[in-house]
Amino acid sequence: MGWTSAKFRVKSGASTQTMEIWIYAQTMGKSLSEASLEILSEARRLANPHKWGVSAVILGDSPGITLDTLAQHGADRVFFVPSERPAAYCPEKVTEILVDLLKAHLPWVLLFPVNDVTNDLAPRIAARMRVGLIPRADRLHLSDDGTLTATRICFQRKIQATVVCPDARPQMATVGSGVMKVQKDTRKDRVPCECIEVNPETCLAGGASRVKVLRFIKADPKKIDISDADLIVCGGKGGGDKAQFEKIKNLADLLGAALAGSRVAVDNGCIGRERQIGQSGKSVSPELMISCGVSGANAHTFGMREAKTVIAINKDKNAPIIKLADLGVVGDLHEILPRLNHRIKKYLDQINPEKR
Repeated sequence: MGWTSAKFRVKSGASTQTMEIWIYAQTMGKSLSEASLEILSEARRLANPHKWGVSAVILGDSPGITLDTLAQHGADRVFFVPSERPAAYCPEKVTEILVDLLKAHLPWVLLFPVNDVTNDLAPRIAARMRVGLIPRADRLHLSDDGTLTATRICFQRKIQATVVCPDARPQMATVGSGVMKVQKDTRKDRVPCECIEVNPETCLAGGASRVKVLRFIKADPKKIDISDADLIVCGGKGGGDKAQFEKIKNLADLLGAALAGSRVAVDNGCIGRERQIGQSGKSVSPELMISCGVSGANAHTFGMREAKTVIAINKDKNAPIIKLADLGVVGDLHEILPRLNHRIKKYLDQINPEKR
């Protein structure tokens, strides 16, 4: 085992189960991702009644501010894996590192945020550890005997399933982004967070990795799953027929946003059913959502309740969506959008003259 700590050292092969909750934390640039803070806060909430510890595993080039942020949100210790390019994800190498740590410490619970990386990583680790994996949990509960119960919505959000893995440890789950609250650790007896540095080069027992990441290509907003989109433009009944709906599509194209729609927009043939938001469609949690001509019926707003910021354009000032929005624009979208699209295009031409 290739890690050392100034405070203690644990050898591989330890068999004592640790009553701890671990999370796999990820960075966005020099800061922690919002999803990582969400599951860290949730881990702290679950651990507090049982007086358990919470640890985070993080890859990065410097713990710095990230360590302080982890501590403020509930981490008792951090396993830090130095990496010059943490974004260049190598699944085999990261799997070896995590499996090595897990076998040495045997935590009770391990949580991951849901994204493209962890959708690949979490199943690899579960298979190596021979444990179950609960995917895309919406709610978590830890019983007095340490059993993790996860609730997840499945079958196009028509069924709510409660899942447990009663025997194998660690109990593993991935948690959807936007479903947990980010909260600071308010414990009065909180101790300083301990940082344990892991040497990644000693964790590849099988030799050199067979996988090499060459580059990352930014996803096309037109093809990305709306559940994973950070910016969404959504059209509804007010968008009109397929020809009139082009104004909404143009806005999405200009902003580099994912295009979505209400059930009426789908029924009118303006957009595919796989891009429908609502109780009979998909749930989304974008940083920004622009709703155009959407009335805001309960069946639709159910799917957008985790959106961080909502801008709504609707000619009815009493429409439910206007009351829900952070910014409501009252007016005819067929008059507003051409002018808005023109202003955005003009601005983009000014900052990127070579793309004219």
